[in-house]
Amino acid sequence: MQQIYFVYAYDGNDDDNDDDSDDDNLSNLSFIRPMMMMMMMMIASLIEQQLLRGYLQEIKKKEMIIKYWLEYFEIIKIKLFDTYKKRKKKKTLDKNQRSKEKE
Repeated sequence: MQQIYFVYAYDGNDDDNDDDSDDDNLSNLSFIRPMMMMMMMMIASLIEQQLLRGYLQEIKKKEMIIKYWLEYFEIIKIKLFDTYKKRKKKKTLDKNQRSKEKE
């Protein structure tokens, strides 16, 4: 199964808030990082669900293909067995006719 990793890096530079103090940046960071982690986990979960759905669909397709071939081979087996029975029946009839002709 595939594994997906998300990496969030923060370099400490806040270009939008140049006049804010370092404490404010740290408080913003402490709020943003858990939110980002939660969002990344949600995204990873959604991607994982989509991958699992894809795998399940592939498995269902393969099951359908296998079922199709099993049914196909079952039909062939029945036809071959019927042909075998007909040939065997014909051989026994021919044998019976020959034995009657000899008598």
